Amino acid sequence: MIRIYEQPYNQMIKNAKNAFPLEGCGILTGIDRTIYTFWPLENESQQLHRFYVGNKQLSQVLQDIETTHEDILAIYHSHPNTSAIPSALDLFNHRDQDIFIMIVSLKYTEPDVRSYQINDSRQYLNCPFQVIKE
Repeated sequence: MIRIYEQPYNQMIKNAKNAFPLEGCGILTGIDRTIYTFWPLENESQQLHRFYVGNKQLSQVLQDIETTHEDILAIYHSHPNTSAIPSALDLFNHRDQDIFIMIVSLKYTEPDVRSYQINDSRQYLNCPFQVIKE
């Protein structure tokens, strides 16, 4: 089970709402399946239902993450008007089965957050998570 502190959890949801109607995206880092930090990324795509982060932006954030000695535990993105289930494109583009994917759906009044692990066969497995109150 993944554990995520309340602050990065709330930052992730805020990022999704601020990006609406486009997809929000970011990286979640921590230690031993516990997420401590949210790293927002700018979605450089202006297409609905897509997110893209360029190499320059990603390289800078990865350098910053290295200074924290935390590991990348999850990649987050939002689904502004669809369910929090990985799309075929999400499955195709996710390359590391050791890194979870977290999706924030804004389809309903309350955000729906789900976590998944993607295997080598490009299938997803629902992975429960716990929000840790600070």
